[in-house]
Amino acid sequence: NPWEPEADQLIYQYTKPGTVALDIGAHIGTHTIALSRAVGKNGVVIAFEPQKKICRELHMNLLLNGCTNTIPIHCALGDKDGQVGLVTPRPGNEGGTYVGGGKEIVSVKRLDDFGIRNISFIKMDVENYEDMVLAGAFTTLTNSRPFMLLEIQGNWDELHEAGGDYWEKTCATIATLEKLGYTDFHCGGS
Repeated sequence: NPWEPEADQLIYQYTKPGTVALDIGAHIGTHTIALSRAVGKNGVVIAFEPQKKICRELHMNLLLNGCTNTIPIHCALGDKDGQVGLVTPRPGNEGGTYVGGGKEIVSVKRLDDFGIRNISFIKMDVENYEDMVLAGAFTTLTNSRPFMLLEIQGNWDELHEAGGDYWEKTCATIATLEKLGYTDFHCGGS
């Protein structure tokens, strides 16, 4: 059974065979595998995962599942090139790791600097860093106009503890998406 069946349904509905799909914040590749199958043998999936340990697990998971059309990249995406620290928020929740000055230092790249074209689908789950990722992806998103499955402000406990306002940040992210021409949003939660 898929981890998030609604997400897989969207992946198979909107990912076009023979195109490029991106998994930004790929974790161990649960959605990367579905994207790999959806783009088919003539397509490519590029999976970005900043955590070193998790990126190794992603790579192994892709090998075990025969995802030969997938390229895992160990880096974070953001609004400028550089380095950033990762903080693990709570024990037992590696997927909730977020950017914020922790011990693990990773490189940050702008999506626009990769020059990727023909993108039909992007899944993004970056634990409150989506505004930075979007800021570094304007050209890519404008050129390809992919369908996006985006978790907005998913790690809200950490945001709240840091003094951030969930609704304010969510509205700001939606405003950024609207500037990019995206107008159809579904907000849900678990």
